[in-house]
Amino acid sequence: MSLTPSSGLRFLCLSLLVGGSFLLALPLHAGTISISWDPVVHEDLAGYRIYYGTSPDALNQTFDTGLAAEATLSGLADCTTYYLAVKAVTQGGLESQSFSNLITGWARPEVVSADPVTMERGTAVQLALHGSNFQDGAAVQLSNADVAIGGVTHGGCGQLLLDLVVGPSAATGPVDVRVINPDQVFGDGSGLFAITVDTSGPQLSDLQAESVGSTTATVTWATDEPSDSQVFWREVGASTYQATDVAPAQVTEHAVELTGLAPGTAYEFYARSVDGSGNASTAAGAGFTTSNNGNSYLRIEAESVTATAPLESRSGLDAFDGEWVSLAAGTPTGSPGEPSGVWEYGFHLPEAGNWRLWFRVRGDAADADGWLEGVDGAGLAYVQPTQAGDWEWVAGRSYTLDAGLHTLALGGYEPGASLDRVILTDDPEVVIYWIVDPKGDKEYV
Repeated sequence: MSLTPSSGLRFLCLSLLVGGSFLLALPLHAGTISISWDPVVHEDLAGYRIYYGTSPDALNQTFDTGLAAEATLSGLADCTTYYLAVKAVTQGGLESQSFSNLITGWARPEVVSADPVTMERGTAVQLALHGSNFQDGAAVQLSNADVAIGGVTHGGCGQLLLDLVVGPSAATGPVDVRVINPDQVFGDGSGLFAITVDTSGPQLSDLQAESVGSTTATVTWATDEPSDSQVFWREVGASTYQATDVAPAQVTEHAVELTGLAPGTAYEFYARSVDGSGNASTAAGAGFTTSNNGNSYLRIEAESVTATAPLESRSGLDAFDGEWVSLAAGTPTGSPGEPSGVWEYGFHLPEAGNWRLWFRVRGDAADADGWLEGVDGAGLAYVQPTQAGDWEWVAGRSYTLDAGLHTLALGGYEPGASLDRVILTDDPEVVIYWIVDPKGDKEYV
């Protein structure tokens, strides 16, 4: 455009003014459009006049700016497309013959509030941003880099829905929000929500025992946030609980299987879950009774024999009846021909048949490999765990035995080896297993 037909002076460019660093020192408000242009150099220049409107063919509103080559229009309608162009004005009030280039845009986004206003570390949350002039395709930036934006859904001119994941070590405190429309014009909201530390445990619900058999049961429950899984159980009337290993997978649907239960026996139990912030919660179940299957399951508690050297007694919640026995440190390594001490347990069989031994053992170290076993004078054989540091059920030998009294001999093998319980059963189908990884896969022995 030119001031006079012969002046040859023109605007080089008219553009939206998008602002500077995150959170302006003097923020612009909703209902405003800021523009800038290349100034005109002319001795008779008095200023500029902005023409604007909601149609490119009807720029029916004006705003005089003086000599400044930028301006902010206010009082604009929300969610409305505006068209703008500029003319230069002389001292005598004459306008340039032509407009600058025509630009278009919405008023600047205004970010007013967020819901929820707090969220905890280590959680996934959908956040609703409320305000005005949010265009479809708007992007969002947050001042906390540890809060990840998984997606942005346009809920209309006044709402954006954000799928957020708060890192477990995210900095706590208020978070600033910036909404950027596709034309790169943005609006800021200061401290719209805050990151807090999780101090409450998960809520457990729908706790029940399922698939209850004669020697196994599955305990299931749900939590309102991802957390690990553990079950404590005992026979009704017993003084101490047994505990499963912690399944560390952070899940909301939990299933833990109990094994080595006695047929026809009433049990009580409770579940425990710990969330990613270390907050624990428990809930008690209604209890269950295993079914009878016609087989016999005889139990021998290792601590039922008085502990004398090189045997030593230990206690803890992870053992049946709260106690077990171990070979003392410094005990010589034994062998089937020369065990490091021998202990005997008497038992009575109700009927003749083929009987299988199972041992709940633990090796505290890689070289603590278990025990030696034999029934009624049979040569001793190894009972060896497959892992170190965790209790597991290991199958011993099968024996064809008559009804009546018999003797189980246990020989010491490696110092540090632990023994909790022995089961002798004529059930050929029984399989005792344990959870060996966070996925809940079962390893059979």
